[in-house]
Amino acid sequence: MVVACGLTRVQKQPKTKKQKVTAGQKRKAPSESSGGNSNETELELSNKRRVFVRPFSSGEPSIDIREVYKDKVTKEMRRGKGICLPLAQWKRLKELLPEIDEAIEKLQNN
Repeated sequence: MVVACGLTRVQKQPKTKKQKVTAGQKRKAPSESSGGNSNETELELSNKRRVFVRPFSSGEPSIDIREVYKDKVTKEMRRGKGICLPLAQWKRLKELLPEIDEAIEKLQNN
């Protein structure tokens, strides 16, 4: 990082070479590993779904709801499809819970 005239500028890192992938293999993305980081909390919703509470790169908390699966090659739990909510959207979702519960109840009574 370089600071000049009170402004912060991030220096570009040299590009790393991509590993060659043979047929039937997939690249392993570091962010998809089940190891996570120390600022992350993982909660189990079900056998195949998890909730991760982790910071965005800006430091703001986020709530990440993901499907998880076992990698066939490495046998590690990997993250799949899901949605990541910033804190403001999470708070709004919590405010909507009574209305969501009411809509579910109406569906079940019909």
